[in-house]
Amino acid sequence: MFTDGLTEATNEAGEEFGEERLRDLLVERRRFSAAELQECIFEHSRAFCGGEFDDDAALMVLEVE
Repeated sequence: MFTDGLTEATNEAGEEFGEERLRDLLVERRRFSAAELQECIFEHSRAFCGGEFDDDAALMVLEVE
């Protein structure tokens, strides 16, 4: 689960991080633990928007064993 601040984070060109980019990260790193995946997603989204979110950005990742 995530807030729209995560996917609507924009880079200098005004491009949004977007659900497709988020989905690609989830697929590529599907073997990560919940904690690793959460950190990875925030790392990539922060880097994408230069560390400045325009809105709140929250993310919850659950791991099922």
